[in-house]
Formats: sequence, C-alpha cells, structure tokens
Amino acid sequence: SLCVDKEIACPAGKYQPSVAMTGAAACISCPAGQKVGSTGATSCSGCPAGTYSRAGAASCIGCAAGKASAAGAAACTDCPAGKHTDSGGQSACLTCAAGQYSAAAGASEPCKSCAPGRYAATAGAAACIDCELGTYQAGSGQTSAEACQDCAIGRYHDASNIAHHTR
Repeated sequence: SLCVDKEIACPAGKYQPSVAMTGAAACISCPAGQKVGSTGATSCSGCPAGTYSRAGAASCIGCAAGKASAAGAAACTDCPAGKHTDSGGQSACLTCAAGQYSAAAGASEPCKSCAPGRYAATAGAAACIDCELGTYQAGSGQTSAEACQDCAIGRYHDASNIAHHTR
C-alpha cells in the first residue's frame, strides 16, 4: 500500500501556495512586512502603512510613537530630528513648523516652540537659532531674525537674548 500525507492546514503566519503540495513541508513562512492571520491561507498580505512584521508573522504590529513605516515594512524607522509623531501607528512623520524644533531622532512628543531669544525660520528645524549679538526678543516661537530687536544705545542683552539691560 502507498503512504499518503494527511492534508494539513498551515498555521497562522504560514501559507500553502499550491494545493498540489501537501504536508507540513508545504507550509511557507510569510516574509517580513507581510502576515497571514488565518489558518489554511494560500497567500500572505502586506502590512498596512504605520505597521510592520517580522518573517512568519500572524499579524502586523503598530509602529511606536516617534517612528513611522510605509506599507509592507519589515521595521519602523525613527523620525529624523525636526520631525515627530505624537502617537503610534503612523505612516509618516510630521514636520515641525517654523518657530518650532525637535532636536532628537525618534521624537514621540509634539515639536517645541523656540524659546525667547531664539527663532527657527524654516519648517523641520532640529534646533533654534540665537538672536545676533546686540539684539534680543522676548517672545517664544519666533520664525525669523526680524523678530530680534536691536538693543537701545547704552543697553546690552544677556546670554539668553531675552531682555536688554543697562550697565
């Protein structure tokens, strides 16, 4: 008599591409960036943007805050300095507006406004720029050097560039 393999339904995370193939050896792991969530599947499906998966995954995992991914990603990537996400599962990082900054890669909180005495003229700043010597400004979130005012004659600014003082 001939030996016959039992028909085996592949577990979640694996699929059987051809019904002509049978047995456990016919089950193939999904590649990274894809998933199979049901038993007995015949193909994998790509992870949506904002998620990722490792090889053989039954489901996709949402990116953590401060990271993002395109569809079919094997891993999430840190948002670069000047960008952020304030929640998980994002497909793209948000760019800091002019007058704001984000100093570190992988920032998981909103961009911060430039402190008084500093400004960021363009969107996506990793740091704010100090007002030039002999100028100051008291407001936060400034977007241009024009916000820095000249010190009056006989006055100077301190290291913070926030106020001007008499000697």
